[in-house]
Amino acid sequence: MLLGVNGTPEQYEFDADSNACGILERPHTAEMMTWIEEVFGEGTKITILAEDSPTSDRMFDDGIVADTIGESSVELVNIIRTSDYEEWQGLVQNIDETSQVLYLGSYAALQTDGGDPVQTLDALTWTLENSPVPVMGFWEEAVHIGTLGGPITSGYTQGFVAAEKAAEILQGATCADVGFSVPPRGKLMINRNAMEHWDVQIPLDLLEVSEIVTE
Repeated sequence: MLLGVNGTPEQYEFDADSNACGILERPHTAEMMTWIEEVFGEGTKITILAEDSPTSDRMFDDGIVADTIGESSVELVNIIRTSDYEEWQGLVQNIDETSQVLYLGSYAALQTDGGDPVQTLDALTWTLENSPVPVMGFWEEAVHIGTLGGPITSGYTQGFVAAEKAAEILQGATCADVGFSVPPRGKLMINRNAMEHWDVQIPLDLLEVSEIVTE
């Protein structure tokens, strides 16, 4: 039983005869766009910024994220991928010239001009402190640090659905029966400090059903 798998089963050479099944880690893009429409309004312009890495390849190269956004009223200005930290910083500081929301993909492979790795927490903290527009992200831990929130990819949700699949196997199902899937919904979270920092008004109905982070 696997969970948190970024690529497709085919990329890992899992087929119907493989003794493997589990949960794929995918952004809840359609749900995210509905959330953005409700919070920021229809026609909101967003840019996705991510490192240039195999993780980003698996997240964006199949076009599903862009196509799903295209089915909403949200306007995807660009998906920018770079591992150059100085370029990353310049993009963040000027993001308000094109976009109303900055969406972060992965940022663990950023490097300085000298080739030194940038610590993941340092990169995220700098981005949060210097972005002139609200920053959103795909993962739960980022909300605890300071991204705004939304329907988040959560380790808890991944584990819960994996446990349900494991229970099916214990009851006699095979991995081929269970297969791979994505949790049906993201975990709704909102960071209160981020709301105040970017002066974002969250509708009451979203506040009532979300986990509020107050650190």
